Amino acid sequence: MRADLRRAFALGVREARNDRRRRQALDEKITQLAAQLVTEEKVQGLYRKMDAFIDSMRSGGNGNPLGQSVGATERWTGSRARRNR
Repeated sequence: MRADLRRAFALGVREARNDRRRRQALDEKITQLAAQLVTEEKVQGLYRKMDAFIDSMRSGGNGNPLGQSVGATERWTGSRARRNR
């Protein structure tokens, strides 16, 4: 009878330890996935910011439409002023 009781307690302890290991492994996996999700969200935010920056750089500058930007060399050489005469 005592042997059966000892065996039952030992099995209960073993099962509790195994269950605790499974829960810890699951918790670690959930933490890892949550961290990955946060990282992906940060990367997506960075992509959006980079796209917005690139789009802002695509304008011609000085309020001119794309492709009609006035460069510093052209501004100071007067070539544009000669064209507008």
